[in-house]
Formats: sequence, structure tokens, C-alpha cells
Amino acid sequence: MILPIRRHYRLTGLLCLITGLALMVPFISHNVTFRWEQYRLRQAWQKMQANGASTPVPQASSTSLTEQTTTASVTAHPVKPKRPALISYPAPILGKLDIPRMGLDDIILEGTSLAVLRYGPGHLQGSPYPGQAGNSVIVAHDDLAFHTLGRLETGDLLYVTTTKGKTLTFKVENSKIIGPQDVIALNTSVPTLTLSTCYPFNAYKDTPYRYIVTARLI
Repeated sequence: MILPIRRHYRLTGLLCLITGLALMVPFISHNVTFRWEQYRLRQAWQKMQANGASTPVPQASSTSLTEQTTTASVTAHPVKPKRPALISYPAPILGKLDIPRMGLDDIILEGTSLAVLRYGPGHLQGSPYPGQAGNSVIVAHDDLAFHTLGRLETGDLLYVTTTKGKTLTFKVENSKIIGPQDVIALNTSVPTLTLSTCYPFNAYKDTPYRYIVTARLI
């Protein structure tokens, strides 16, 4: 009688282990894909810099909008940059974002669709481009590129390198949580950079709240 009971516990334990591993597969695949694609993007970035390739920076819209991480609809879109032939991605490379406090050094793509954000940070279409007058918005997943966004403190420095090789320095001014009714103003008196992600962090699902960090060009 003891042996069947032990066998039952072993089978139950094995089933729980298999179930746990099955639940982890999507999470692991999600993160591995992100790391691999960022590695490939960095290779493409290095080739662009070596070849002197650059994407033209169009003029931005001057509208305000309620931020939407995955859909990001705006009333006026700038002309999309042309995609360099050496890049086979759903959107062109916009630049590189370096945040020492977060241990982040990722390539930014144009757009904030799910297809784009699986590769890394994306630039919200309709907002100014980094360094232009106004508020440039960069969006990323809370469980990938921006999972440590909450570490940023007032005074921390952020660096954005454009495809032309120019590095812009921004200083963090504040951070806050906003709801679906809140609006991010794109017209600001000085060039501004806003980083945005879903909140709470690592929720592994879309939520109506966003954690945003605002920094000014120095």
C-alpha cells in the first residue's frame, strides 16, 4: 500500500514540475527573443555607424495625446524615416538609449506597436524626435527594457545617440504614475525626453496605468 502512495506523490510532483516549466516557457522565450534581437540590432547599429548611414529626422507633430503603449494613435504623423537596407526589422532604427543607472544600453526603433516593442524601446510616432523642440516619448515593456525604470532618480543622466552619431544628454527631473485619463503634452518649452512603461512593473500584462520619467536636455 505504501508503494502506490509514494508512486502517486511522485507522479503528482512530476506533473507540478512539468506544469511549472510549461508556464515559464512563454516568459523565457519572451526574454530570450528580446536579448537576441537587441544583440542583432547592436550589430546593425555598429554597421550603420561604420558606414556613416543615417535616417533622416522629420519634423514632429505638435499635438497632445493620451499615451497608449501598444496602439499609440495620433492625429498627425511625421514622415517616416527611410529604413536602411541592412536592417530587416518591422521599423527603422532611430538611435541608441544609454541609461547607466538602469544598466540599459538598447537600440531604439521607430513606433510602439507590439511588433516593434518585442525588439526593445520604441519612439512614439507623432512626438518630436530626441533633441528636437518638444517632448520626445520613448516606450518599452515593463518586463523587458524598462523593467528597472523605477530605479531612476532626480538628477540621473540619460544619453541618446542619434543615427548621425550625435550624443544628447538628458537629466531626470521627475517621475510619476499616470492613468488612462492623463495626457502627455508634446509641446514643451525645452527639448524633453519622456520614458514610459506599464505599471506596476513586471505585471506581464497590459494595464491602464503608466510609469513615466521626464528628463530635460542639458
